[in-house]
Amino acid sequence: MHARNLYQHTYVDFSELAEAYPALKPYVFVDSKGKPNINFKDANALRCLTQGLLHRDFNLTLSLPTDRLCPPVPNRLDYVLWIQDVIESTKTIDNSLEVVGMDIGTGASAIYPLLACRLRSNWRMIATEVDQVSLDFAIENVKRNDLSSNINVVQSLAEGSIFGALDSSPTLRPQFSMCNPPFYSSADEIMASSEAKELGPHAVCTGAPVEMVTEGGEVGFVTRMVLESKVFGDRIRWYTSLLGKSSSVMAIVEVLKNNKIFNYGIQEFVQSHTKRWAVAWSLTGHRLPDKLCRVPKALFHGSLPLPNELIQSYPGASKAGLKECLSTLLSGLPLVRLEGTAQEDAFLVHAAANCWSRAARRKQAYSAPIDNIGPTIMTCNLRLESGNDNDIQLRCRWIYGLERDIFETFWSHITRKVTDMLRGN
Repeated sequence: MHARNLYQHTYVDFSELAEAYPALKPYVFVDSKGKPNINFKDANALRCLTQGLLHRDFNLTLSLPTDRLCPPVPNRLDYVLWIQDVIESTKTIDNSLEVVGMDIGTGASAIYPLLACRLRSNWRMIATEVDQVSLDFAIENVKRNDLSSNINVVQSLAEGSIFGALDSSPTLRPQFSMCNPPFYSSADEIMASSEAKELGPHAVCTGAPVEMVTEGGEVGFVTRMVLESKVFGDRIRWYTSLLGKSSSVMAIVEVLKNNKIFNYGIQEFVQSHTKRWAVAWSLTGHRLPDKLCRVPKALFHGSLPLPNELIQSYPGASKAGLKECLSTLLSGLPLVRLEGTAQEDAFLVHAAANCWSRAARRKQAYSAPIDNIGPTIMTCNLRLESGNDNDIQLRCRWIYGLERDIFETFWSHITRKVTDMLRGN
């Protein structure tokens, strides 16, 4: 689970929860191990568990229909917390300003928008839904929790554009979209798959076909999202979707690559015996830190994006000496603006052009004043840290840029020149 997920190290004590949410009491019993438990095959007990956790831990009150999916709170919370990290790591606005997101297929619970806006009061959400029953419940759940000013629930058409809600607001530019798509391509696939039991191998599933089945399954649905994202482009900074199968992750990565979208990431969420994965992609120059987009799994080795963070060790060098080399080197690059933080041994580097290549230096064409260097084509963070065996490591995180070649040639130039300077060349 995510490090900030409050259920990460906490066993849910059903007796304690029932005291905080008395409606759960009839469903709590003492199991053969002497511990309070509930029957996960009882749909009413599962709904009450979800309602109890949301009430106690997030001050959210939910009404859930008996014939629609009942969302497990820890799993849904993980996705929201990861989205928070994605926005935090690539934002260009400060904390006081508004963040706008989209939830595609919000469901009857509207759990993603409710959690997102309860955790971040400056967030606004557009929640779309094609099913009338789920739409009515979602609208009522938003009203019940006094979040109508933060969350706008809108009806979408199954045959229409997935991101069609943007058409009515041409100036709206959400920072992210999120989606928990229908997993399956047919009812037969649901019956054949143990993953239909989202809360574990002994849990009941109450989902309706409209929530669980779509043409082509989750791969078909997210493929539509990828193709539509090419139309909407940078209107949404980060397109994201949850996926229920590891094979689906690899299939969607192929779709992204085939559409020449290489700025993407993969993350894994684990809850008990259940694993889910998220895929994110962007048609902007914003880049995610590796911990958010490169899941450390050999399973996806061939599907992982190229790293956005690079490391070079300098055995025997001092941090002060390395910083002096970096400062001298970076200050001598025209069309580069620096934001240095001496206390943190780091530089934020903004480049307006590739002025470090041999061809660029030969042209000697970079004479613009430092205050008028044009728009940024690359931003990266250079940081000095202590590594193993008292080595000093130079770490570079790519933050912004459309062309990987510019980032990689910059890194190559910096590491080569620093090495030469340390050697006295």
